[in-house]
Amino acid sequence: MTYQIGDRIIHPKFGTGKVLIDQGITVVIQFDHGIEACEKSKISQVFTIEQTLEQSIWHPPLPVILRGLAATIDSLNDRWSVFSRSRVRLLPHQLWVCRKVLEHWPFHWLIADDVGLGKTIEAGLILWPLISRQVVQRVLILCPASLVDQWVMRLRSMFDLRFTAYTSAADTAKSGFWETHDQVVASLQTLRDDYRGRHERILSAPNWDLLIVDEAHHLNVNEQGGSTLTFRLVQKIQDAQKIQSIIFFTGTPHRGKDYSFLALLKLLRPDIFKDLNKPLEIYLNDLRNVIIRNNKQNVTDLQGNLLFRGVKTQVITYYYSPEEQIFYETLTEFILTGKAYASSLDGFNGHAVALVLIALQKLASSSVAAIRRTLKKRLDSIRGKRLQINNLREYRHKLKQWVSDYTKNEEFETELDNLDEQIEKISSDLRLMENEEQRLEQLVKLSNSITTETRINRILTLLKDDFPTSSVLFFTEYKATQSLLMSALIEKYGEDCVVFINGDMEVNDVVTIHIPPHFKGKYRKRY
Repeated sequence: MTYQIGDRIIHPKFGTGKVLIDQGITVVIQFDHGIEACEKSKISQVFTIEQTLEQSIWHPPLPVILRGLAATIDSLNDRWSVFSRSRVRLLPHQLWVCRKVLEHWPFHWLIADDVGLGKTIEAGLILWPLISRQVVQRVLILCPASLVDQWVMRLRSMFDLRFTAYTSAADTAKSGFWETHDQVVASLQTLRDDYRGRHERILSAPNWDLLIVDEAHHLNVNEQGGSTLTFRLVQKIQDAQKIQSIIFFTGTPHRGKDYSFLALLKLLRPDIFKDLNKPLEIYLNDLRNVIIRNNKQNVTDLQGNLLFRGVKTQVITYYYSPEEQIFYETLTEFILTGKAYASSLDGFNGHAVALVLIALQKLASSSVAAIRRTLKKRLDSIRGKRLQINNLREYRHKLKQWVSDYTKNEEFETELDNLDEQIEKISSDLRLMENEEQRLEQLVKLSNSITTETRINRILTLLKDDFPTSSVLFFTEYKATQSLLMSALIEKYGEDCVVFINGDMEVNDVVTIHIPPHFKGKYRKRY
């Protein structure tokens, strides 16, 4: 096939670009990142709508609609500068969300776009016409504490919308903060605490035209545990009829529990989702009027080109070594025994034991290294408590003997009673089962016999076979597993092959890892 100058093509690695020169076997192409010479076998042409119609080529409906919508939006924007107020490169799905939300006023929407699709931009596109037309004046945005400054900065830099970040110091009984600030971004974690009458001041302030809640899955309700403080805060404002319109943003609206999902929807639309105990299927027809969701695999740019290649999921099978098999079988027996013991306890203690066992299961599913440290810490704790009890009993015995031999004093009798209480308290601390110490000793011994983990070796094999020249991003839930994988990668590929990120930027001490010289000073290793 011969390409003409200006033809649009798509490459599996570089994305879309324009043809500069057709050299026969290769084609010189201008991509966003620069110019590349690509083999013809690796590229394919992207036809315009006009070219497709002329050639009578049929395509699946969804890409056709997306590209047609993109062309319409692009043409409208060029002609009338409808969206020129925004200082960002807009995408069709963001404009579609804006149009959908603004169809009616007031509105109540749950926007559940995939993570990374620009919820702040969508919020700005919705807010700008409402504020400019004076449909809304008072807007309250609630988000996690770590995102407050980000919301304030992005709304100002992208849309010239100037919101005030809420601070506890500015909100006092005399300051009238909620009366004097019409557009506020506040932390969910801060406002949920009714500090010095904060909630009463919110409820007595003028009504809000629009409430936006980011990461709305924090407004959670559990059938057994009840609702979170953040849920109760929003419910309190909603019940007081202080809100005219609401938008919830979350990338994870349904996290496996219908009851929690329906509770969130009821908070949004109590007129529709009235009974949380009804099956979710009853409300399926109503979801389209409440939820807007865009998936990454369908998102395009304004030329109709897909922005994401999609996710390919592959199941990888591996088998435990004999040492790992014995360890996991013993751990399984330990957890099952603990669950049986938990069922014999009262509600609170049984629930506490079950939570500890669930945590152990999660650790074990990550790596032996991840659970080994926890098992050792628990074993050391039990031994420490046993030693503490023995010391207290020995001291009590000597004190009692001295009292009986020499004196009868009420003060000493009280001291003996206090010692009994201390011994009882330490003895009654949470136990996972009978003879737990012996079982933990066995598990720690078995874990120490595992010097290499099969799953780590399987990962190294996959890297060698499937990604020999690629940069690879790993996610681990626990730092011990992260350190274990880093250790294996450094041993195989050298000191400069790995960088890492975690909460405190420390390498976990659960595995032996040789930190490269350039890591020292930047990262700390704990011992």
